[in-house]
Amino acid sequence: MIKFIDAKTPLSIQVHPSNSLSKQRHNSLGKNEMWHLMQAEENAELIVGFN
Repeated sequence: MIKFIDAKTPLSIQVHPSNSLSKQRHNSLGKNEMWHLMQAEENAELIVGFN
């Protein structure tokens, strides 16, 4: 799936379980996600990588 997001305001926090946690709790896979930033304002911030 590909989405184009034109975010003029802060986005919601996205939380996806890992494959191991999903397998343990729901017998399914987690969700991988990738973002490619095409343009950003000067001094824009992207906070990622919390486990």
